[in-house]
Amino acid sequence: MVQTRTNSTASSGLPGTSRSAVDSISQPLTPNTSEPHSTWNFLRTQPISKTSKTQSSQEMWKATETSHIHSRPPGPYAGRSVAVSGGKPFGSAYVELQQILRRNLVSYELRLAERHEKKGYKRRRLASDRHRRRFAHEVRKKVQLVNEIRARGA
Repeated sequence: MVQTRTNSTASSGLPGTSRSAVDSISQPLTPNTSEPHSTWNFLRTQPISKTSKTQSSQEMWKATETSHIHSRPPGPYAGRSVAVSGGKPFGSAYVELQQILRRNLVSYELRLAERHEKKGYKRRRLASDRHRRRFAHEVRKKVQLVNEIRARGA
């Protein structure tokens, strides 16, 4: 059961506001033309959607259903799977899968997981790998810089 109040806050719903303040808020808003960067100018440039009024809920559901056919839920194989459909040959899909697995270092991690690695050795190996990656990145940047300088003709 809904209870109503009879004091001045019941008419506005906000404590400390008068009825005239609420009436001015509930009136339709008009854009402020004196302000150059008005929110209204931004809203006027936005496209208006025409789909919600003309489609039934079943049509909207069917359209959503067909737009997400090829999306898979995330899981352990989400980034390590290749769709083989249409005219795509199996060989090219297999090569693409091998490239993904190589890029994600799956075989490297599998080899490391065959035997237990002590905490200290693992920490040292990870630090070394990190240093190697950073060093290789810096070398690539220097080579790129030298190639740019040579291309300028200096």
